[in-house]
Amino acid sequence: MSDRRGATVARLRDALASVLGLDPATLDEDVAMSAYGLDSRSAMNFLNELEESAGVSLDLELFADNPSLAELADEVIDVSQRRP
Repeated sequence: MSDRRGATVARLRDALASVLGLDPATLDEDVAMSAYGLDSRSAMNFLNELEESAGVSLDLELFADNPSLAELADEVIDVSQRRP
């Protein structure tokens, strides 16, 4: 795993844990976030936190496929690379 991807996964893990009230150490990056109780309301809170902390804007529809933290990290990196 690249340093950037690892740092992105860690940032996402911390943000998700904060939104869901969980210990970040309990979140596996390869498990769908819905398995930890992420629903549409908490997904919105999670997206808002990501937008504030990482400066990326993601679409709520991204969560329709129940991505894992690793998959979301790839999307965040992709979106951030496309920014001017």
